[in-house]
Amino acid sequence: MLRIAALFLVIFAQTAIAEPSAGCASQALSHSSGEYQIVHKGLERRYLLDLPAIERDGPPALLLALHGYTGSPEFIGAPTTEEFVSKASQAGYVLVRPASTVFTAQLNPSTAKTIGFIADESEWPELPESERRVEVASWNDLAGSKQEGPAGPICLPNADTYPCPPECGDCEACVWASCHDDVGFIQALVGHLDEQLCFDRSQRFVLGHSNGGMMAHALTCELPALFAGGASIKGQPEIGYACSNPASPPFIQITGAQDTTVPQDGGPASDGFLYETSHHSAEVRAQALECDTGAQIGLAKLDRPLDCTLWEECEAGRRVADCVDPQGGHEWPSHEPQGNWGIDLIFEFWKGSEILQTAGDEEF
Repeated sequence: MLRIAALFLVIFAQTAIAEPSAGCASQALSHSSGEYQIVHKGLERRYLLDLPAIERDGPPALLLALHGYTGSPEFIGAPTTEEFVSKASQAGYVLVRPASTVFTAQLNPSTAKTIGFIADESEWPELPESERRVEVASWNDLAGSKQEGPAGPICLPNADTYPCPPECGDCEACVWASCHDDVGFIQALVGHLDEQLCFDRSQRFVLGHSNGGMMAHALTCELPALFAGGASIKGQPEIGYACSNPASPPFIQITGAQDTTVPQDGGPASDGFLYETSHHSAEVRAQALECDTGAQIGLAKLDRPLDCTLWEECEAGRRVADCVDPQGGHEWPSHEPQGNWGIDLIFEFWKGSEILQTAGDEEF
């Protein structure tokens, strides 16, 4: 694996002119960190708000963080949610953690194993009745709510069966995620936040983990003008759904070579579902943005060996990065006892940092 000899960190000055949100002009608005609700298409949707701990010249950036399947905004990030929230706050972001829709499902032995409540169906008799009903949360990334896509079915014929969201009717094979208009919800939420909070419209970002990462792929592809950058953590698009929008913003993805939930190499997942390889999904974005050919790179300023490919000199100065953690599984990228190297990498990438540098021909 390629390495770099020196540790450089050069932060490029932000050249974009700030675009204050409507909320910046209203002296009557007063918000504090906490839980809030909006109504979208007749559904009450909630989000958690965390205001930045530092002041900066001009309005702050806005960051949306999306939880994974069966998750919630209360549990996103690592080593703890509090660590992630604190890091975003110290970096000067207005952090918004939206909640997906949720439904209650009655489990059977197969779905209990699929979701991870039991390791094997033989353990089903030991699972208490009180634990055989579960709250299922998911994002509609426009692919998981369909049986198949441009490349055919998104799962194998013998794939595990997930609880069917009631809004999807009688679910066909491969359907596992919500059918609600989550892309529309996020668009409406950003519009709502624009009126209620003060932030820089030119500095809106989105990241997500697992199903939330798949949603980050979809949002930056479907609503490219809404975001200045996106990031996916262990959440690849379903096969056939790589983003080829030439207007998509800078994007970085972090995957794990040992991940069996959303495999990085395109092989069938442990549940029989099929996802794009991380390199291909990044390459499709880069080709749409007319980037130069990607170069394998080393990683500076982070105590973590990664195999990364970086596409630069793209349309409108955008960049695309694909970083594979050789040791990583499906977990949030962090290290004990304290640390959040994945977020460090994402934040620096969005700032235009040279934290990712071409290693040249030297190997060490």
